[in-house]
Amino acid sequence: MFRDTRYHEYYLTTEPGDVLMLYTDGVTEANDPHGEEFGRERLAQAVTANRHLGARELITAVHTEVLAWTNGRGATDDVTFFVIKAL
Repeated sequence: MFRDTRYHEYYLTTEPGDVLMLYTDGVTEANDPHGEEFGRERLAQAVTANRHLGARELITAVHTEVLAWTNGRGATDDVTFFVIKAL
């Protein structure tokens, strides 16, 4: 898509119950009222805690946690989630 960009190919074996969530940085960079970012660790915890949900419900649960973290303000950058669940 972009000239001179290098792309790497990886292979990952998935097992039933595995969840892969792709996201944009607006999620992890969402700030609480004190300026602390939501972060990757908090995102991983939210996904792990809600992995039993369907993909759409998982996105809603994580988004709800981001809204709670930001005291209802939400992220200041775009937020996109893409969920793949191995059945």
